[in-house]
Amino acid sequence: MKNRIRPAVVRVSSLGVAIGLALISLGLVAPTSFAAGSSASAFPWAPVEPSTPVAESAGVDSAVGGSAVGGSAVTVNPLSVGQPTVVDPSPAPAPDATAVADPVVVQAPAGPQLSIAIDNGRTSTTTGDKLDYVITVSNLGTTDIDGLLVNQTLPAGMTFGSADSSGTADAGKVSWTVDLKATETATLHTSMTVTATPAELLRLATVACASISADGPPIVCASDSDQLPAGAAAEAAASALAGDATTPASGISSWWYLGGGIGLVVVVAALAVLLVRRRAAPPTEGT
Repeated sequence: MKNRIRPAVVRVSSLGVAIGLALISLGLVAPTSFAAGSSASAFPWAPVEPSTPVAESAGVDSAVGGSAVGGSAVTVNPLSVGQPTVVDPSPAPAPDATAVADPVVVQAPAGPQLSIAIDNGRTSTTTGDKLDYVITVSNLGTTDIDGLLVNQTLPAGMTFGSADSSGTADAGKVSWTVDLKATETATLHTSMTVTATPAELLRLATVACASISADGPPIVCASDSDQLPAGAAAEAAASALAGDATTPASGISSWWYLGGGIGLVVVVAALAVLLVRRRAAPPTEGT
């Protein structure tokens, strides 16, 4: 009996191994370790749920048909053993280089808002006159201004007398440093004397300016000028030339008026003489 049963056991074991290998190759069961000669009961083949996720790092076991790229996680379906697993190795799309970003608008800080005026209350002057100037500087903005530079030019034909608010005269100008709060006005005064001026100088002018720094351009400027004797003489000469140019035309017009009047008188007198003669003539016969 034993000799008859042993070959059967061996055949069953060989057949079971063959079936198990076939099922493994088809991916229908999960492989388990077995040894040749094991009986059918030694193969605890259990069906594997399809699409079972298997997270593998780089180097997925090729026996189950998995593949990985650079540590990425993949899902291996045991039913797809032997089929190539496609993993897209392409990186994420780069930003569109042709896209135009919204412009960034950078606004420069607004400069001080100022107004300035200068006046000495006169329109003409001559040698020896003392001129008193009043300069007004107003901060029209909402920000305080510290260290505002104000200056007044000292032209040729004028000598410096005095200045208030610690104003100093140097290099042909009078200068002040003023702290001006928002919406406030600073008033400055200078006194100057007119000296000999060039003969061709028609007006004596001075300019007042305000700036943030000594090297920077002025923010606002104003001027005041007074007519000199040379300017008055030039203006009178120009008026005289204008009057001479209109005199001939005025004379011609007067002669025309006189001639027209005389002609009218002559015509009226001739008509009167004719009328008198007609009345004085004797009547003709048959009338």
